Amino acid sequence: MLLDVAARNRVWSFLKAELMMAAANMEGGRIGMEFLKILFCSKSRRALCNDRIHRHRGWSLFYLISGKAHVVVLSDNKEKAIDINPGEFVFLASRVPHRLRIADDHTYIVHLMLYPCGEEEAALSLKQLKAASEEAFRMICKPALFVRASDLNNMLINTLTEVLLNFDFCRKEEGLSAVPGLMLQTMLIEIAYLCKQNLEPRVDRHVNQAIAYLKRHSTEVVRVADVADEAGVHPAYLQRIFKERMKMSMMEYLVQYRVGRARQLLLNTSFPIIDIALECGFANRQHFSRCFRQQEGITPSEFRMRNKIRSDDTIYVRTEKDKPDDIIEL
Repeated sequence: MLLDVAARNRVWSFLKAELMMAAANMEGGRIGMEFLKILFCSKSRRALCNDRIHRHRGWSLFYLISGKAHVVVLSDNKEKAIDINPGEFVFLASRVPHRLRIADDHTYIVHLMLYPCGEEEAALSLKQLKAASEEAFRMICKPALFVRASDLNNMLINTLTEVLLNFDFCRKEEGLSAVPGLMLQTMLIEIAYLCKQNLEPRVDRHVNQAIAYLKRHSTEVVRVADVADEAGVHPAYLQRIFKERMKMSMMEYLVQYRVGRARQLLLNTSFPIIDIALECGFANRQHFSRCFRQQEGITPSEFRMRNKIRSDDTIYVRTEKDKPDDIIEL
């Protein structure tokens, strides 16, 4: 049976992709897949949006700070769109077919790409990672990993901010050469920890469901009864196990989360303070300033001035290349 032109092109693209992946696998075998580097890390309003499904040897992390975005993955020849909410991230294993879409230019997203490399350009070895965390090591070796998770207590975005601010500087300073590896190791351990949250015992699952609900609805008026309904338990029981697990009430956690989000928006965006206050669920600027001062000891304006590093909307950390040279469009 003869194939039409479009079908022949699809077959050829598939065969070409498989041949290039085989070559990449051989190259990976020569490198040994024993060492990792950050190929690039960017924080931008205008993140790269791919029109075509593609794959590559690197691991990809997409962390949404504000706005709307989704990642499309190809599984069993079917496309699946995964929405990312602010404070959530997607982590993709090497060679998972995917593309990123963002909603508009008001979306702030961190995009990090991790790549196998030779020892001379490595930030971290898999041997070091395994010694520090078996879970993180198993995660990075998993061939078809695709995870969307919520960033509990802003731990991951804090590490990503450190990477954006200090990775290049530390990499170039002789006395600080070990710091980039520690940053990368910390980031992978945190990702593994956050990914594990969905597998916790039932009590922790209820707490995690409550946390996820609080984050999704952090810009709204939240009632304990609504959170308990989401978790499928009685409000009094949820309040008790939440306080036992988190060492604070749900409303205290909600305020802490709102302030934490505001802290990241103050650090990573140029949004006006009143917009940040409303974006994070505070009724007005005065309410925001009062809650922020209670947690941080200073006002939002003072915090932004003390931590301001640059005025533009894009920050890059990159090695010798802006993009990988083995991207295969499917």
